Amino acid sequence: MEDNPYDSSAPVAEQQVPATEREKRSRPVGIVLLAVLHLFGGAALLAILGYLLADYETTIDGLGTDGIPMALFFGAGIAFAVLVFASGVGMWVGAKWAWWCGAFYYISMTASNALGLLIYYVAQLVDIPFNSDKGAVDFVGKIVVHGLIYLYFLKGSVFTFFGLQETSRLTASAILAGITVVLFVAVAATTAVFIVSR
Repeated sequence: MEDNPYDSSAPVAEQQVPATEREKRSRPVGIVLLAVLHLFGGAALLAILGYLLADYETTIDGLGTDGIPMALFFGAGIAFAVLVFASGVGMWVGAKWAWWCGAFYYISMTASNALGLLIYYVAQLVDIPFNSDKGAVDFVGKIVVHGLIYLYFLKGSVFTFFGLQETSRLTASAILAGITVVLFVAVAATTAVFIVSR
C-alpha cells in the first residue's frame, strides 16, 4: 500500500518543510571544516593586525621601505580579515553570500599565487632581485591547495547547501574572476601611484 501524500497523519514538520530545504540543512563535512578554519583564521588575522597597529612605529619601519602604503596595508588587511571571519559564520549557517565570499577568497588566492609564481620566474629570467622568501614550490603548493578548495565550492552538494541550485557554475566563476582582476588592478595602480609620488 502506497503512502497518501495528502494524509494528515504525516508528521507536521515534514509537511511544512520542503524536501529541498531539508536537504539544504545537511551541512557538508568540508564546509564544517572550512567554516571553523575561516572563523579562527579571521580572528587570528585581526589579532595580528591589532598588534601591528599597537606597535605602529615598528610596523612603519618594517614596511615603509617596500613601497607599501600604510593605509592600503591596514585597510585591505582589516577588510580581508573581516571577510574571512564573516564568511566562516555564513558558511556555518549556509548563507548564499557566504558561498560568494568563500569562493572569492579561494579563487583570488589561487590567482595571486599564480601571479606570484609568474613574477618569480620572470625575475629569474632577467636576473633581478625578487623580494620574497617564497620559492616556486611554495607558490605551486598554494595554487594547488586553493584551487582544489575552490573546485570543492563548485560541487553539487555544496551548491545545494547554500541554496544555489539555480546558479550557473560557469557564470559564478566568471563573476568571481572578473572581481579578482578588478581588485588586482586597483591595488597595483594604488601602489604604483604611491611609489611614484614618494
